[in-house]
Amino acid sequence: MQNKRTIGIIILGVIVVAGLLVYFLFNTKEKTNWEQHYKEASKDPYGTSVLYGLLQQRSGGLTDVNTDYLQFIKKYASKDTSSNIVLINRYAFLSDTEATVLMNWAGQGNTVFMATESIPGELMRKLYTNECNQEWEGLSSFTDSIIHPNFTIASQRDSLDYTYKAPYQGPNSFAVNPNEQWTFYDSKYLCEEVDSVIEYGYITANADSGYINFLFIPWGKGGFYFHTNPLLFSNYYLRDYQHLKYTSKVFQHLHNGNTYFDKFHKSYQDFNQKGASEGPLVYILSQRSLKYGWYLLLVMTALYIVFRAKRKQKPIAILEEKKNTTLEYYKTVGSLYFQQQDPYKISLLMFRMFRIYVKEKYKISIKTNDENTVKLLSTRSKIPHEHIEKLLNIDRYVNSRPAVSNEDVISYYQKLNYFYLNCK
Repeated sequence: MQNKRTIGIIILGVIVVAGLLVYFLFNTKEKTNWEQHYKEASKDPYGTSVLYGLLQQRSGGLTDVNTDYLQFIKKYASKDTSSNIVLINRYAFLSDTEATVLMNWAGQGNTVFMATESIPGELMRKLYTNECNQEWEGLSSFTDSIIHPNFTIASQRDSLDYTYKAPYQGPNSFAVNPNEQWTFYDSKYLCEEVDSVIEYGYITANADSGYINFLFIPWGKGGFYFHTNPLLFSNYYLRDYQHLKYTSKVFQHLHNGNTYFDKFHKSYQDFNQKGASEGPLVYILSQRSLKYGWYLLLVMTALYIVFRAKRKQKPIAILEEKKNTTLEYYKTVGSLYFQQQDPYKISLLMFRMFRIYVKEKYKISIKTNDENTVKLLSTRSKIPHEHIEKLLNIDRYVNSRPAVSNEDVISYYQKLNYFYLNCK
């Protein structure tokens, strides 16, 4: 029963592994990723491959930023005076030193454009002059299913606000009217005394609302553009002409010089560890074939542990079948006596064995001079009385006369053999 159960589990495990293999090898249909990751090489709804392609068409070209600003600006852009750095992501991660380097670079006449839902505090606390007596506490947000962005500058403003519906929530969502959190620059930082911030755009959710979502903070000969809704620049929206038109107007504020696309600050960096990089598992999981191979390896390892961790019984040794060696014993003993050529000893041995046989089978101790013994043995063995009497006479004769010939031994054997074959 236990063996059948083990075999069943093994067969089930093999079927599972085979099914996974077939699924990973033949299921080539790419699944849509609905995460808001803003990856420039991704064609997912919330990637930025469309925007990345548009920026590549600019006259100054497009260069990726794959390291921190200290190293990048020092190596590639230290002498720039009309270049741009573009960062599109939900969050931006900067160290305090990087914020200072970035401000110095912007002060040379360059532009920094950040479309993020959270402006780095290390940077804003240096840029914001606190003219409204309000310490910088971050962006605010509201939730709605539809927003209408537009521009505050008359030369860019459209007569009708653009319309953006809240993004699709993915194939497993049951929301009929999905909502999204939209961030904006709180009015408490924009009192009448403020002249260090220039408002460029706003979003509305209804007739009574108006939230600043696009602004410019001058710094030296250049400055910083902050847009609080990176979602508007994703592939999901840029497939529509009106949305593409809005994006085009936003990026008209960039210089015509070099444009650097920031890929490095989209994820948290430990600035105390120089040279920190992504681990090998990050790359493996980013490649479809390697990712499925990794998952398959984990499944097979788990199955191996399940089936091999069970204690196994040591192999049972094969025992040879017991054989009856009585005949071989008799043959050996007979051969020894035959080699000695002593008929007398052979006769004594035959009759000794005869007495033992009778005692074990019939519980009779043979007494050669006892008539009752002859009758009793004849009765129990069903051997004629005369034959029993002859055997006992021969036994008495052998014991009293050591001179026995080979012919006598043969005769004795024949008579004893008759008894063994016919006794009951």
